[in-house]
Amino acid sequence: MEGNMVDRSSFGAMLDWTHLAAAVFKVGFSYSGFLTFGDDTQEVITNNLPNQTLKTVVNLCLVAKALLSYPLPYFAAVELFETAMFRGRPETVFPSCYDPSPGGSLRWWAVLLRLVVVVFTMLMAIFIPHFAILMGLIGSFTGNMLSLVWPAYFHLRIKGTSVGFIRRAVDVLIVLFGLVCSGIGIYYSAHALVRAYQGQQPRPFQKP
Repeated sequence: MEGNMVDRSSFGAMLDWTHLAAAVFKVGFSYSGFLTFGDDTQEVITNNLPNQTLKTVVNLCLVAKALLSYPLPYFAAVELFETAMFRGRPETVFPSCYDPSPGGSLRWWAVLLRLVVVVFTMLMAIFIPHFAILMGLIGSFTGNMLSLVWPAYFHLRIKGTSVGFIRRAVDVLIVLFGLVCSGIGIYYSAHALVRAYQGQQPRPFQKP
């Protein structure tokens, strides 16, 4: 992301404000949902909405949000694939995705491969049973590791000797907090997934 920015000096400010805004909105949204529906709050909170019209409107907004947010991880994944496998021989096994002529347009088979990636991820979401709970299980690990654990850990590894005790202690607390949250999320998501496959309601506090 930093390499694609017009003004790279604004990367730090962009990162701080976007993470802060995302944290505030997510915490506020989840807390409002829990205060509204309590223990009956479902993994996909739109399923709790009693009004079908409101549910349809919210689901359409979620579809638009998914379409707008999908390109960022998609292009990051495609760039990783291209770097690892499609830089041309002898560096990689497969030829380059771009035409060697001036301008370097994307080759037709590379466009087809990108379409296959999109269709494959869509089919996974359609056909994998209890996909929402599975994503919650995966996100309990990856989300906390990417947002909390790894940034603080790498900061300790890279600049741990040059910062003060308080800053190191904050990093350690963030790592521990992320691990605790990840463990709780994995436990309850796995519990809900097992209940779903057993044909029961995937509610973490509901007795069998």
